[in-house]
Amino acid sequence: MKFVHKLAVLCVGLVLLTCTGMALLVTIYTSKTVISEVKERFRDRATNRMLVVDGLLHDHLANVQVIAGDPLFCTPEPSTQQIASRLINYRNLFKVYLSLSYLSPGGIGIADTSGLGIGQPIDPQSPPGKHWPQILEGKLIHGVGHSPLLNADLISIAQPVQCVDEPHVRGVIVASVNVWRLHSLFPMAPPGQEEMPDQPVHIDLIDEEGILLYSNHDREGIMQPFTSRQAYHPENRYLDQDLPWLEKNTTRFGDRYLVFLAQSTGTMDFKGSNWLLQLSIPRETALEPVYALRRRLIIIALILTALATLIAIVFTRRWS
Repeated sequence: MKFVHKLAVLCVGLVLLTCTGMALLVTIYTSKTVISEVKERFRDRATNRMLVVDGLLHDHLANVQVIAGDPLFCTPEPSTQQIASRLINYRNLFKVYLSLSYLSPGGIGIADTSGLGIGQPIDPQSPPGKHWPQILEGKLIHGVGHSPLLNADLISIAQPVQCVDEPHVRGVIVASVNVWRLHSLFPMAPPGQEEMPDQPVHIDLIDEEGILLYSNHDREGIMQPFTSRQAYHPENRYLDQDLPWLEKNTTRFGDRYLVFLAQSTGTMDFKGSNWLLQLSIPRETALEPVYALRRRLIIIALILTALATLIAIVFTRRWS
């Protein structure tokens, strides 16, 4: 091979090597920048959305505290009709409760706006039933479960009625909200999408027991254990069976998804629910700007290599 031919091949190789190196460096740098921006944006989005959920729970807890503080419940032996009438007034006032109940310290239904469960003991599997001793100690309890009486999935808030100069709890107020009320807190968008039609975002809200309360992509899994209703495959590896539900705000990187978690931290005098909000976005979607830039760089590199090759051919023919 003549020297001029070797020089031409060397020049073409240098151009190709330089273009490849520049494309690789730009892709790596851009990937890091894009991932950092995506992490910051979605971490803030998850945290802010969780604050909205906390705000809803705080409002319901405050409403139940107002109801439990009604002087009627501390009058000497109020009648069942009086209690039911007062509960109906509160139900009509707040317009969000599927039922308001008044129970005795023994957990027996005394009055209910739905007229159900009167004289029956509280379901031990319901959120108030599971925590009845804590309620009698004066604690405000909330939780999510299915009500056979109302045939609905409910958020239940229980507040003890404590009267001045009485050492024991007089009764318990239980407010029930349909769990679908949570769905109004999330944007109305096609299934599997949030706000941006070109960027599908999976949203999952999980309670402290691992029950899926809301999902925009797994409707059938709502009110089911989240770990047994995964919409993703185990090989993604970001979602393990021992997922720490109480983990603070964090980011998990899987093979196919970027996952952002935000735990309930409470608001004002509400200490939080220990619920967890998860936002998941496909890696390919998040890194689409990087892939588009890489395609453009490859095209530019090919064009430059072709031009260098053409120049080398002309050069060798001229000087050979």
